[in-house]
Amino acid sequence: LLRVVRELLAADALRRGGLHLHASAVELRGRVVAFAGPRRSGKSTLLLDALLSGDPRFVANDRLLVEPAVARGMPTLVALREDSLDRFPGLATRLRARGYDRARSLDESAASPPSDALPPSVTPAQLCALTGASPGEPGPLHAVFFPALDAAPGYGIAPLGEADAAARLGRSLLLAGVPERPPAAFAGPAPPVRD
Repeated sequence: LLRVVRELLAADALRRGGLHLHASAVELRGRVVAFAGPRRSGKSTLLLDALLSGDPRFVANDRLLVEPAVARGMPTLVALREDSLDRFPGLATRLRARGYDRARSLDESAASPPSDALPPSVTPAQLCALTGASPGEPGPLHAVFFPALDAAPGYGIAPLGEADAAARLGRSLLLAGVPERPPAAFAGPAPPVRD
């Protein structure tokens, strides 16, 4: 049922000029920041890092609806892959100790014994409890980052040209049968670029 409702909401947002992005997102000071890209590009890894920093609030893990005035998360299960958890060993330890299962509530999970096995996925509420993050509110989209994981530790930011950014955004769209058009979600003045 959740998938049907999610697809109906996405179709309605598209009809109104919005986008349905394959993206994770956080909210910080009333603004939404998205990490968009194809599978295994680093969206969830950046999301985990942001949530563990203590300031950002959780908006989305995998799907983000971007409309002219607001970006909002679509509820999905959160897959925590071992390669992502390898970057956050304390988080993996807490995950094993909590006994989370996507079919259980937070209270039910608290009553479960710890497990040596990692669950294949958790709920957004379980992710927030695990990272100490709060759920965020929908808000204006402030920035979109296109992650690319490599073996080196740390992060770097490289500005993209307009054509490269458009191509990466195109690869991040869900519901690929949408006709090509400049979506109203990205209308308006461009934000300032900082060196």
